[in-house]
Amino acid sequence: RPLRDCTPTEKLSLVRMGLESSVAQLLQTGMIHADPHEGNFLLGDDGRLVMLDFGLMTEMDPGHQESMAGCVLAFIDADYDEMLEKFKGMGVLPDQPQRWVAGRWVDCSFQDFRGAFLKALFASNGSGGNEEDVNGFKPTDMTNFGDLWLKLGSLALEYAFIIPSYYVLVMR
Repeated sequence: RPLRDCTPTEKLSLVRMGLESSVAQLLQTGMIHADPHEGNFLLGDDGRLVMLDFGLMTEMDPGHQESMAGCVLAFIDADYDEMLEKFKGMGVLPDQPQRWVAGRWVDCSFQDFRGAFLKALFASNGSGGNEEDVNGFKPTDMTNFGDLWLKLGSLALEYAFIIPSYYVLVMR
């Protein structure tokens, strides 16, 4: 049955099963159903989640999976230095940060990039990204990795990022 025909209790059950399925895809199998919307999920007659439309799928690199799991934990713990390390493991941040200066990429220090990262992350909380102001602050306006990617998008114009093509699908 489609979601619209389910009772509130059945809808809650579908949400729980969908979340469990998404976590398993991301952290266990690496095969990601990249079009998760209510039209692609049904409640089976046996009470199980039925997924439809496997036309938009992607497979994650196992090393990226492990680093992404660590990044989620670092995000929850507001451990931003660990999050930056996990970005490297995810293949998003190069080992040697680079900055766009005068029409070319030049190496910069990790501390330079870290400062810009914190500034972008906390720009909306009024702290201006100053380390003294952000320690211990959890950015409550970010509720998922999509929000995080949006906040960090401003960095992509100035610092080198490597976005594996399937991350666009994973972030959906």
